Amino acid sequence: MTPEDPIELPASAAWRSAPRYDRADPTGRAVLDAIARRLAALDLLQTPVWVFDAERCQCLWANRAGLEVWRAEDVGVLAARDIASTQSEAVYVLLNDYLRRVQEGERPGCWVTLQPAGTSRRSYQVHHPFVLDDGRVVLLIEAQTEPPAEELLAFAANHTVTIGLFDVSGRFLSGNPAFARIAAHGSIPDLGAVLPGEPVFRDWPSTLATRSALHFDATLDTERGRRVFRCELRRASTQDRHTVALLSLFDVTDERLAEAERARREAIEQALREKEALLKEIHHRVKNNLQAVAGLLLLQRDVVAVGPAQDALSAGAQRVAAMASVHQQLYGDETLDRVHLRPYALQLLTALGAAYAPGLPTEVEGPDVEVPIRLAVPIGLVLNELVTNAFKYGVPVAGASGPEGTRVEVRIVLAASDDEVCIAVRDPGPGLAPELAASRPTTMGFTLVRALVRQVRGTLEFTRDPASATLRIPRSELERAGA
Repeated sequence: MTPEDPIELPASAAWRSAPRYDRADPTGRAVLDAIARRLAALDLLQTPVWVFDAERCQCLWANRAGLEVWRAEDVGVLAARDIASTQSEAVYVLLNDYLRRVQEGERPGCWVTLQPAGTSRRSYQVHHPFVLDDGRVVLLIEAQTEPPAEELLAFAANHTVTIGLFDVSGRFLSGNPAFARIAAHGSIPDLGAVLPGEPVFRDWPSTLATRSALHFDATLDTERGRRVFRCELRRASTQDRHTVALLSLFDVTDERLAEAERARREAIEQALREKEALLKEIHHRVKNNLQAVAGLLLLQRDVVAVGPAQDALSAGAQRVAAMASVHQQLYGDETLDRVHLRPYALQLLTALGAAYAPGLPTEVEGPDVEVPIRLAVPIGLVLNELVTNAFKYGVPVAGASGPEGTRVEVRIVLAASDDEVCIAVRDPGPGLAPELAASRPTTMGFTLVRALVRQVRGTLEFTRDPASATLRIPRSELERAGA
């Protein structure tokens, strides 16, 4: 079969052998009037309901909402329609299969697209048995236009039911218009073209003798391109009692694409979680190694004579510990690309205060400020040098009171604006003399501080009243480092 060889719908409805109910016939009129009396209360429902005679392919009754779906003025006009002329034997077999199943206690349903008042909307049709006054059983069909949300999501791509009818050899017999459109693309030359290769599908007549249905997926060419369908294969019977295969197709392409996208996102999120855990472990190990180096420096300090060498080893240990604290802050935070300065400053003040001035009050003021990881270590080292100097030279006597009884303390003040971030270290000492601040001190600490300030492209200012050292970093530099 090629796209130029489409499946044609039958020109006649010879397969419908039973006579239709006719209001001109007293018996038929009595049956139709009895249906209207028994179901009159359903006219109050907004849910479309109709009674369909599967054997005669005739709609016998509908409530007001159902008449809108069928676009009929009244029940009489609807019952007089020759529905079979617009359908195929596949539809006839499907409806009679539904009839057989409801008589056996099932409640089969399917998703369809209805167009009441010309507006297309998806509905889930449920089929119930309904006994007429003449004893015949027909289908009472309820179109649930507002299904539960989870069902609506699960079947979001099913706009209509596509039905094909095949004989036991897999040869095509009939199909509804939706099936004909797919078959026109050469997608279904015979039943074997869509069935999986497992034995249970190859010998489907024997399998369906003990099972109600077979389900599988198939990818077919359509006017919308390659689409994925959920397929249901059932065994059914024609009017002349021949066994046939009834194939129903439900388009689930959008649903499967959504599932694939969810799986892709979950895989990405899992990979990110694993990388985040790995980075935290790396920062944890770096912190441990730096702390080990700091400990070794302190051990070395204890074996050298008191003097410049011991002071240098102590300062080196403090600087290494300051870097270790940055990595500790990183693996303890939720974000791995930025460091929160407030908890870091508090930890630094506590550690250095315990070493230089136990019991001296310390404080961190201002809002928390985040800095990119690329700037965190140099900023942390600058802060370490400034706080160390504040404790060493800004506090004359640990725990003493300042002039006129003012409280002696060391504090860090954080501030941020649209243009810059400021980090100030204040102490009760006399501060650095202007001529010293303007000069280029040769001490290791000041040499390190000035190099680190240049590295972060900031400025360092000293004041004497109150005594403070303020590091200013342009916001543009923070954004560049975090990009």
